[in-house]
Formats: sequence, C-alpha cells, structure tokens
Amino acid sequence: MAKFSDAFLQGLRGGGRRGSPTDPMLQRADQYGSSNPLAKSIGGMFGMQMDTGEELATKELSAIDQKDPNALIQALGVQAKYEQDPRKKVLYMAEIDKVKRESSKANELKALADQKDERYSAMAKTIKDKSPEIASLISQGDQQAYEIGLKMLQPSETLSPKDRYKQVGKRIFDVVTASFIGDLPDEDKEYATKEIVNSKGEVEIIWYDKSDPNVVVRTEKAPQAKQPVAVFKRGTELITEANRAQSQASLALTLATQFDEIKPQGGTYRTVKEFIDNVAGSQDKVTRLYEQGRNLITSRAAANLPRGPASDKDVALVLRGEPPMNADGAYLASYARGVANLLRKEAKLARDNSYWLDKYKDERGFTAYLSSSRLRQELNSIPENIKEELEKNKANPQIVRDFELKYGFNYFDAKQELNQTESILKDLGRTL
Repeated sequence: MAKFSDAFLQGLRGGGRRGSPTDPMLQRADQYGSSNPLAKSIGGMFGMQMDTGEELATKELSAIDQKDPNALIQALGVQAKYEQDPRKKVLYMAEIDKVKRESSKANELKALADQKDERYSAMAKTIKDKSPEIASLISQGDQQAYEIGLKMLQPSETLSPKDRYKQVGKRIFDVVTASFIGDLPDEDKEYATKEIVNSKGEVEIIWYDKSDPNVVVRTEKAPQAKQPVAVFKRGTELITEANRAQSQASLALTLATQFDEIKPQGGTYRTVKEFIDNVAGSQDKVTRLYEQGRNLITSRAAANLPRGPASDKDVALVLRGEPPMNADGAYLASYARGVANLLRKEAKLARDNSYWLDKYKDERGFTAYLSSSRLRQELNSIPENIKEELEKNKANPQIVRDFELKYGFNYFDAKQELNQTESILKDLGRTL
C-alpha cells in the first residue's frame, strides 16, 4: 500500500490549506470533513471522519425523539453546534435561552395547575356528601364553588352573613345547611347580603343590588343555627351573675334599713357598735358589705355610670372607698344603698348582655351599646340653653373647661364618642 505523507493526510481534512482554494482535493464544506468524494474515500480508508457539518447535523437531528419535551432545545443545540457563521450561532444560543425560559414558565404553570386540580379534587370529595351539586361544580374547576366549599368547612359560628350565603348563578346557597334556599332576580348581577333586625326583633338577611344598595331584592328570616357550646356556657354564666348580684342587692338594702335604725336619740340602736353587738351575724354582714363595695369600685357597673351633677349620691359614697371607722348609722345606710344600687346595675348589665348573646349569638357591639346608652344619658341631662352656649363658644377653652369642671366630662369629646359608638352599631345592624 502506498504510504501517504502527513501533509497529504492533513490536506484531506483541510488543515494547512495549500495551493488554490479551487483545488478539488482541498474543496471542503466545513471544518468537520470534506465534500470532495476522493477525499472522503481516502480519508475513510484511514478511519477518518469525513462527514461535513451539514451531514453530521442531519444525522443528529434525525436521532432526536420528537416526543421529547426538550426536542426543540436539542434541535437548536445541534444547529448551533455546526453553524459556522458566528452571528447565526449567537442567535441560535439566544433562541435556546428563550425556549428554556418559556419551558420553565410553562412547567411552573403546569405544576400550579396540577396542584389546583388536586385541591379541587380533594375539596369535591370532602363535601360530596353535604352538597353533591357544589361538589360537581368544584370538580369542573369552578372557583366560586371551591370558595363555597372552604366556607362549608368553617365552624358555622364564625361565619358572617356575607360568608354564609353565596350567590350561585340565580340561586342562594347556605353553606351552613349546605342547601339552596331561594332565587335571585338576575344571575348576571352581583348581589350583597346584610344582617338586620326587623321591628319584631327578628334577625333577617336581606339581599340588595350592589350597584344600588337601596334596591332590596330578597328578604329571608335568618335560620336558627344550633347555639355553640361556648355561647351557651357564656349565657349561663351571665344569668348566674345577674341572679347573684340581684340577691346581694336585696341583702344590702335590708342592711341599709337596719342602719337607718341606728340613731343617738329614738333609734333602735344608739351606735353602730351597739347594733353589731346585739344583732347576730351583723359583723359578717358589714364585712361582706365593705368587700362588695371595694369590688364594685372597679366593676362594669361603675364604669358605665353616667357622669355629671345628677349622679347617684349614695353610689358616689361607695366610690369614695370604705366608710371611716367612726361612720354613723346614716352614713352606713347611705353606703349600703349605694352598694345595692351598683349591684342592681351589675345585675341589669349581665341580663342585657345575656339578651344580646341570645339575639346575636356573640357579644360584638355590646360594649359600644353600653357606651352609647351612657353617653346619651349624659348629654340629655344637659339643659338645652347650656348646649347652645357651648356650641357658640366651642373655640373658647375657658368656657369648655368650666363646663368640664361642673359636669365631669368634655361635652365635645362625648359627642364625638357617641357618634363613633352609634356608627359601630349601625354598621353591625345591632341594638337591644
């Protein structure tokens, strides 16, 4: 066999081009091999790869599985690999980056879609027994139905009317009872719900047009949900508290009557000491009375007393603190009546709180109701001519201060607080 020189073999691959570029032996398609048949034949005899870049690219492209999600990226990679033009190579690489970014985004969206399908499927299975129709809508990917499903899994006592009643097309769905309770006029309109108390004291749910809140399209009596254990327990505590305070008030009044009999002249007892020494159990009663008085100073009843000169004088005596050691019968009688009055107020507050709980199933707004009642009482106790004078001189700090010293509160602050509390009650739609 003829022996070829290294220079000849190098020429087959195009290395160290010599001679004219038109020389058939030096004609090449690219750096990978030669398009010259003779060069291909001789190179093949020596085991050399003589395919051109185009031929190699064609082979690699044909080997790509078109079903592979990354088939386009692989194909672009092959084209970039064998492209000789640097500018085109850069464009191929840029296209690969773009496809990868889009593919990554598509994968993320698919993952989210898969997660959503799993959530919706799980929700549909969970509530299927409660409401097959809502479960079916969830299975179809209905977002509103899914949100209804979430509400159906919440404790009923935590749901507001807005959360409890949902519009599904033209129908109203109650997530607590898991049933449709009625129809609305137009499925293409969006309606809102609100809880109100009618003139009979009954709780009602109204549906109104969101675009015009004055247009009420449906009114429904609120279904009576089973009273939660916590609400029942709290109601029982309030009734017990009211009964206890009322009973203690009666005992305090009895003691006040006995104190009235303590008089230096003409009384059943001349001194407090004589009363205590001669009436069995009187010392324990007086001790309990003083203890009740101390507790009532920081009570809810004391906190909700109206301010002003018309305040109860007996109650004011209790709020000063424990009677002095040398207090006479008249002082103690007044003190005992003050304790009784505060205890009666405590009993009324507990009863009102219980009524509020029975009516609304929670205590939201009750504090605002108490404040509103107290503030109205305070402001109504002021003569109209004084109110008019204050309004005219609201910029005069001395007049405002003089009023505060006499009545015990700032007139304008009280008005503002009353507006705030009544706004809260109006928003809640609540009153006793």
